[in-house]
Amino acid sequence: MNENINVEAVLNTTRAECLRGMESANMDAQMAWYYTHCGEMEMASFLGAITNERMNALEREWRDHKPIAGDYPERQRDPNWTHQEARAYDMQGVADIALKLLKMARPERNLGITYIKPDAETIEQFTAWQRERNHIYTHGEYFIVWDYTPDWGTDKPDLLYAVDASADSLLTAASELMDLLSRKF
Repeated sequence: MNENINVEAVLNTTRAECLRGMESANMDAQMAWYYTHCGEMEMASFLGAITNERMNALEREWRDHKPIAGDYPERQRDPNWTHQEARAYDMQGVADIALKLLKMARPERNLGITYIKPDAETIEQFTAWQRERNHIYTHGEYFIVWDYTPDWGTDKPDLLYAVDASADSLLTAASELMDLLSRKF
Protein backbone atom coordinates (compact mmCIF):
# COMPACT_ATOMS: atom_id res chain seq x y z
CA MET A 1 0.00 0.00 0.00
CA ASN A 2 1.22 3.45 -0.87
CA GLU A 3 2.09 5.26 2.36
CA ASN A 4 1.54 8.66 0.70
CA ILE A 5 -2.19 8.04 0.57
CA ASN A 6 -4.20 9.66 3.36
CA VAL A 7 -6.77 6.91 4.05
CA GLU A 8 -8.89 9.15 6.27
CA ALA A 9 -9.15 11.70 3.43
CA VAL A 10 -10.11 8.96 0.98
CA LEU A 11 -12.78 7.65 3.38
CA ASN A 12 -14.12 11.19 3.88
CA THR A 13 -14.36 11.61 0.11
CA THR A 14 -16.12 8.28 -0.41
CA ARG A 15 -18.45 9.05 2.49
CA ALA A 16 -19.42 12.37 0.89
CA GLU A 17 -20.01 10.61 -2.45
CA CYS A 18 -22.22 8.02 -0.79
CA LEU A 19 -24.20 10.73 1.01
CA ARG A 20 -24.83 12.44 -2.35
CA GLY A 21 -25.96 9.11 -3.80
CA MET A 22 -28.29 8.59 -0.83
CA GLU A 23 -30.21 11.74 -1.74
CA SER A 24 -32.11 9.58 -4.24
CA ALA A 25 -35.79 9.10 -3.50
CA ASN A 26 -35.38 5.40 -4.28
CA MET A 27 -34.98 3.38 -1.07
CA ASP A 28 -33.05 0.60 -2.85
CA ALA A 29 -30.51 3.14 -4.15
CA GLN A 30 -30.18 4.70 -0.70
CA MET A 31 -29.46 1.31 0.86
CA ALA A 32 -26.96 0.42 -1.87
CA TRP A 33 -25.02 3.64 -1.27
CA TYR A 34 -25.14 3.11 2.50
CA TYR A 35 -23.71 -0.39 2.26
CA THR A 36 -21.15 0.70 -0.32
CA HIS A 37 -19.52 2.92 2.27
CA CYS A 38 -19.74 0.13 4.87
CA GLY A 39 -17.73 -2.01 2.47
CA GLU A 40 -15.20 0.76 1.90
CA MET A 41 -14.55 1.02 5.63
CA GLU A 42 -14.23 -2.76 5.95
CA MET A 43 -11.80 -2.89 3.03
CA ALA A 44 -9.64 -0.16 4.59
CA SER A 45 -9.48 -2.22 7.78
CA PHE A 46 -8.81 -5.45 5.90
CA LEU A 47 -5.89 -3.83 4.06
CA GLY A 48 -4.46 -2.58 7.35
CA ALA A 49 -4.94 1.07 6.40
CA ILE A 50 -7.00 1.68 9.57
CA THR A 51 -7.25 -0.25 12.81
CA ASN A 52 -10.29 -2.31 13.76
CA GLU A 53 -11.00 0.21 16.51
CA ARG A 54 -11.00 3.08 13.98
CA MET A 55 -13.24 1.09 11.64
CA ASN A 56 -15.69 0.48 14.50
CA ALA A 57 -15.70 4.19 15.37
CA LEU A 58 -16.32 5.15 11.72
CA GLU A 59 -19.13 2.59 11.46
CA ARG A 60 -20.80 3.96 14.60
CA GLU A 61 -20.73 7.44 13.07
CA TRP A 62 -22.01 6.13 9.73
CA ARG A 63 -25.00 4.33 11.31
CA ASP A 64 -26.63 7.72 11.83
CA HIS A 65 -26.99 7.92 8.03
CA LYS A 66 -28.63 4.52 7.55
CA PRO A 67 -31.89 4.93 5.64
CA ILE A 68 -34.91 3.89 7.67
CA ALA A 69 -37.78 2.28 5.83
CA GLY A 70 -40.20 4.48 7.76
CA ASP A 71 -38.53 7.56 6.25
CA TYR A 72 -39.39 6.35 2.78
CA PRO A 73 -43.12 6.64 2.16
CA GLU A 74 -44.24 3.21 1.00
CA ARG A 75 -47.83 4.14 1.69
CA GLN A 76 -49.56 7.45 1.11
CA ARG A 77 -52.60 8.85 2.87
CA ASP A 78 -55.18 10.67 0.81
CA PRO A 79 -55.36 14.25 2.17
CA ASN A 80 -59.13 14.26 1.58
CA TRP A 81 -59.81 11.33 3.91
CA THR A 82 -61.86 11.79 7.04
CA HIS A 83 -60.23 11.20 10.40
CA GLN A 84 -61.83 7.74 10.56
CA GLU A 85 -60.56 6.78 7.09
CA ALA A 86 -57.04 7.95 7.92
CA ARG A 87 -57.12 6.06 11.23
CA ALA A 88 -58.27 2.86 9.53
CA TYR A 89 -55.46 3.23 7.01
CA ASP A 90 -52.86 3.81 9.74
CA MET A 91 -54.15 0.93 11.85
CA GLN A 92 -53.98 -1.42 8.86
CA GLY A 93 -50.41 -0.21 8.39
CA VAL A 94 -49.65 -1.27 11.98
CA ALA A 95 -51.21 -4.67 11.23
CA ASP A 96 -49.09 -5.03 8.07
CA ILE A 97 -45.85 -4.19 9.88
CA ALA A 98 -46.69 -6.51 12.78
CA LEU A 99 -47.42 -9.31 10.30
CA LYS A 100 -44.02 -8.82 8.64
CA LEU A 101 -42.33 -9.17 12.03
CA LEU A 102 -44.47 -12.16 12.93
CA LYS A 103 -43.56 -13.91 9.67
CA MET A 104 -39.88 -13.25 10.39
CA ALA A 105 -40.25 -14.79 13.86
CA ARG A 106 -42.52 -17.68 12.85
CA PRO A 107 -42.01 -18.36 9.12
CA GLU A 108 -43.35 -21.88 9.52
CA ARG A 109 -46.80 -20.61 10.56
CA ASN A 110 -49.46 -19.48 8.10
CA LEU A 111 -50.72 -16.48 10.10
CA GLY A 112 -52.43 -13.24 9.23
CA ILE A 113 -53.27 -9.99 11.01
CA THR A 114 -56.09 -7.67 10.03
CA TYR A 115 -57.59 -4.51 11.44
CA ILE A 116 -61.36 -4.31 11.71
CA LYS A 117 -64.01 -1.97 13.02
CA PRO A 118 -67.12 -4.14 12.77
CA ASP A 119 -70.52 -2.70 12.08
CA ALA A 120 -73.89 -4.48 12.28
CA GLU A 121 -73.21 -6.24 8.97
CA THR A 122 -69.50 -7.12 9.19
CA ILE A 123 -69.67 -8.45 12.74
CA GLU A 124 -71.57 -11.42 11.31
CA GLN A 125 -68.28 -12.81 9.95
CA PHE A 126 -67.61 -13.94 13.53
CA THR A 127 -69.57 -16.65 15.28
CA ALA A 128 -71.41 -15.78 18.48
CA TRP A 129 -68.79 -17.79 20.38
CA GLN A 130 -65.90 -15.88 18.75
CA ARG A 131 -67.56 -12.55 19.56
CA GLU A 132 -68.11 -13.53 23.16
CA ARG A 133 -64.70 -15.17 23.71
CA ASN A 134 -62.79 -12.25 22.15
CA HIS A 135 -65.09 -9.43 23.29
CA ILE A 136 -65.73 -8.25 19.74
CA TYR A 137 -68.49 -5.65 19.52
CA THR A 138 -69.82 -3.36 16.81
CA HIS A 139 -67.99 -0.05 16.52
CA GLY A 140 -65.00 -1.32 18.49
CA GLU A 141 -61.58 -1.50 16.85
CA TYR A 142 -59.59 -4.71 16.78
CA PHE A 143 -56.50 -6.34 15.42
CA ILE A 144 -57.38 -9.92 14.56
CA VAL A 145 -54.73 -12.63 14.45
CA TRP A 146 -55.71 -15.47 12.13
CA ASP A 147 -54.32 -18.94 11.54
CA TYR A 148 -54.75 -19.88 7.89
CA THR A 149 -53.68 -23.49 8.34
CA PRO A 150 -56.55 -25.68 7.12
CA ASP A 151 -58.21 -27.29 10.12
CA TRP A 152 -61.07 -29.71 10.58
CA GLY A 153 -61.65 -29.98 6.85
CA THR A 154 -62.61 -26.34 6.41
CA ASP A 155 -60.83 -23.64 4.43
CA LYS A 156 -61.87 -20.87 6.84
CA PRO A 157 -59.09 -19.37 8.95
CA ASP A 158 -59.16 -19.80 12.72
CA LEU A 159 -59.48 -16.67 14.80
CA LEU A 160 -56.65 -16.98 17.33
CA TYR A 161 -56.68 -13.62 19.10
CA ALA A 162 -58.38 -10.24 19.03
CA VAL A 163 -56.61 -7.19 20.40
CA ASP A 164 -59.01 -4.42 21.40
CA ALA A 165 -57.58 -1.14 20.12
CA SER A 166 -60.73 0.92 20.67
CA ALA A 167 -59.89 4.52 21.60
CA ASP A 168 -56.15 3.74 21.74
CA SER A 169 -53.66 6.05 20.10
CA LEU A 170 -51.86 4.56 17.11
CA LEU A 171 -48.71 3.82 19.12
CA THR A 172 -50.63 2.39 22.08
CA ALA A 173 -52.55 0.12 19.71
CA ALA A 174 -49.27 -0.99 18.11
CA SER A 175 -47.82 -1.66 21.56
CA GLU A 176 -50.83 -3.74 22.59
CA LEU A 177 -50.61 -5.82 19.42
CA MET A 178 -46.85 -6.33 19.72
CA ASP A 179 -47.23 -7.28 23.38
CA LEU A 180 -49.70 -10.02 22.47
CA LEU A 181 -47.52 -11.31 19.64
CA SER A 182 -44.39 -11.37 21.80
CA ARG A 183 -46.19 -13.33 24.54
CA LYS A 184 -48.01 -15.80 22.29
CA PHE A 185 -45.53 -16.43 19.49
